[in-house]
Amino acid sequence: MRPLVTLIDQWLGGAESEAATRPVQVVAGQSVTLDERQLPTGMVRGRLTDRAGQPPVASGVVIEDAARGRQFPATTAADGTWFKMVWPGTYTVRYESGGQVQWATGRSSAATADPVRVAAGGTTQLDEVLLPTGSLTVRAAGGRGAWRSRPGRRLDAATAGGTGRRTRLVQSSREISSRC
Repeated sequence: MRPLVTLIDQWLGGAESEAATRPVQVVAGQSVTLDERQLPTGMVRGRLTDRAGQPPVASGVVIEDAARGRQFPATTAADGTWFKMVWPGTYTVRYESGGQVQWATGRSSAATADPVRVAAGGTTQLDEVLLPTGSLTVRAAGGRGAWRSRPGRRLDAATAGGTGRRTRLVQSSREISSRC
């Protein structure tokens, strides 16, 4: 598994990672001149609001290129705006706000997320409204264990006769399992 890259780094020869660059041989008493050009970038920006048009407080935005193992995180400002410089390419954009997670544009999973294209020297605008949410309650009839709502979202611990509850869920299919 390669390390996750979260910054725009450029290495010798226009490489986007240290692993993709090449070493430079420097001989004692001599100098080496490297002619480099900055790789092109683009900007992705937007504004995140709730259904009433209000910006949620300090929400996270993640611009991800899974094929290249890159994530570029951003945080919304007080007015809901955010921006990030990224390499040109196609991304999925994830919004995280108060336990609610959704993808651009108005999608409930990464698999259904709309691709976001960013061109060199360009700006891609993504204004997003948080989806309406609901809640899920699980009542344990027997046994002991922690209930989970996939993908990996833990409900409150539920034991025999107990209740686990998860709120701020966007509309989607959920599989519930227990671990005893």
